[in-house]
Amino acid sequence: MYKFWVLVSQTYKSKIKSKGFVWSTLLTMIFLFAGVTVPNLIDKMNSNKELQSIAVVGSDEVTKDILENSLANISVQTADSSEEAKEWLNQKEVSGYLEMKNDENTLVTLDPVNSEDITSLSQALQMTKVQQVSNELDVSGSDLQNILSPINLDTTVLNDNQKSLSEKEKNAAENLAIGLLFLLYTFVTLYGTMIAMEIAKEKGSRIMEVIISSSSATTHFFGKLVGVFLISVTQLSIFGILGYFIITNFGSDMIKGFMIDTIQSVSSVVWVYAVIFALLGYLFYGVLAAFVGSLVSKVEDINHYMSPLSYILMIAFILSLLGVSTPSSLLVTVGSYIPFFAPMLMFIRISLLETSNLEIIASMLILITSVASLMWLCVRFYQGSVLIYSNQSILKSIKSAWKLAAEK
Repeated sequence: MYKFWVLVSQTYKSKIKSKGFVWSTLLTMIFLFAGVTVPNLIDKMNSNKELQSIAVVGSDEVTKDILENSLANISVQTADSSEEAKEWLNQKEVSGYLEMKNDENTLVTLDPVNSEDITSLSQALQMTKVQQVSNELDVSGSDLQNILSPINLDTTVLNDNQKSLSEKEKNAAENLAIGLLFLLYTFVTLYGTMIAMEIAKEKGSRIMEVIISSSSATTHFFGKLVGVFLISVTQLSIFGILGYFIITNFGSDMIKGFMIDTIQSVSSVVWVYAVIFALLGYLFYGVLAAFVGSLVSKVEDINHYMSPLSYILMIAFILSLLGVSTPSSLLVTVGSYIPFFAPMLMFIRISLLETSNLEIIASMLILITSVASLMWLCVRFYQGSVLIYSNQSILKSIKSAWKLAAEK
């Protein structure tokens, strides 16, 4: 056990203190800070003006009253002519003036106006038009209210296993599912490659014989795996803590609201499943990456040997994105029981569908069994493959590794 923790510590400390780790962490935080703050600063610099008051040209008292009642935050004045309204605008007595000529309405301002005020003004003008037409057709106020009252439409879907979620809860669940997808993708592409490179690097320097003679191949295998896992936890914790600080202190209200809604709207049970499937997904792909690294004789061959794993991960990524939009599809359901895709697809089903406990347990057991079987198989292969230095194809390397392991 002592040798195991020595290997874990050596792997962890060597990476944590490396310039690559420091610079990758620092640059990621700089990009995150820029991504959060720059749009907010640009929005503040380029923000359009608010309409505080307007002068109306060419309206009667009824129209003026309707506009005043509809525009709660905008004061309305009546100007006798466009020249008078323009003079008020130039003297900044009003924020703009509205010229009304039959069905042609023109808003004149010195600066661009924000979209919210434009929308409010358009709705108010629509109400004046409705009122004018109703007066011409002698429609009573109660009849007009009935005509304009919205119609409610409720939908009921039979044989559907979608969760009864509000729009806010559904968006939060989708955001969490996509977040877990990107987290696992980062785990495998970044830290999975790191595992493979750690093992291949030592094989390339021919130091593996010394390591294996002082500790078992099994100890070395799990030492590297746990060491890189702790590195990933450290780096992602830094991202999470500093990212939360940056968003809460420098982010826009929209970004803050997005984060708070996602955290608060997702149930604690779903969060627990997120952690479980993230860990199982990391173990599954991490063990595969370690096995691939043991087959490589030179670091330069890592990308070639990791290609099949990258393709599988790419397929899982695409299926997961499709699963977020159609979680009840047959493809997602079947894929949630396949170990390569289960960490992503089953979690998507848990987040968005009424998934039974039996289905969840079945998927988890399949994944746990696959991880355990893969660990046993990889350890057996690892005992022989770590001493393979020849440039062979993947299949020949596996065959040679199994032959060496069987002789032990």
